[in-house]
Amino acid sequence: MPRPVPPPRPRAGAGPPYPFRQFIVKVHGRCNLACRYCYLYEGPDTGWRTRPAAASDTVLALTAERIAEHAAAHRLPAVSLVLHGGEPLLAGTDRLAAFAGLVRRRLPAGTRARVTLQTNA
Repeated sequence: MPRPVPPPRPRAGAGPPYPFRQFIVKVHGRCNLACRYCYLYEGPDTGWRTRPAAASDTVLALTAERIAEHAAAHRLPAVSLVLHGGEPLLAGTDRLAAFAGLVRRRLPAGTRARVTLQTNA
């Protein structure tokens, strides 16, 4: 049996960890498809049924605030915001646009936000 490989040691002078530059936000937990291979909705765990379908306005506002705080603390020139799900379009385009706008308004001056959407459309 092979011996386990130890984790690499930090390099001397490597500096602090790199800040996050991409934020993936699950804005809606449900999906509009019923794929037979889906591990979530077609699997034995039905716990998703008792969870909220979408992130609340409070959660989205706090998320926008934390992203802005992180960007400010690390003086990031840009961040990437990925709207994710389930199927994020189930949240509605107005709600997605409002969240993206909220993130952009809370970011420090000079920090850009690139917003993308991961969809099954």
